[in-house]
Amino acid sequence: SANEWLEIDLGGKRNITGIVTKGSSPKYNYYVKSYQVQFSRDGKNWKIYKSSSTKEEKIFEGNSDNYQEVSNAFIPPILARYLRVVPQSWNQRAALKVEVLGCQALRQKYMETEGQDNPKVFLGVTSTPTAFTTIPGIVINPDKTGKASCCS
Repeated sequence: SANEWLEIDLGGKRNITGIVTKGSSPKYNYYVKSYQVQFSRDGKNWKIYKSSSTKEEKIFEGNSDNYQEVSNAFIPPILARYLRVVPQSWNQRAALKVEVLGCQALRQKYMETEGQDNPKVFLGVTSTPTAFTTIPGIVINPDKTGKASCCS
């Protein structure tokens, strides 16, 4: 129902670039066919993820069985601490495993300067991702790929 969701606390603001879902264990044929994504920076005020092209609330395509993984990218990425996966349709029962893809929120680096009207000079931004794919904005766990690099 609309009152059921899976809520994830990422422990701090993160740049969330995608999500991977999978159904229940091989013993049961439970999986989520479609879902919405909600996000929040404070755990109280929630927004529904919208399509970048139509600006309408996005319904993501989920799984068609209980064992294959399905990936969905967030373009544009979500900047939030909390994420909710809200099932819209499912097979038998709403059951899913979730992997959230992304990297830490960008941090600005500044350098102090002396004798200037503006005491701080912007040097650039940094992020601390795990790894990336050739698909812009998608980040993968380095334990699975053995690679690590920066996302953009």
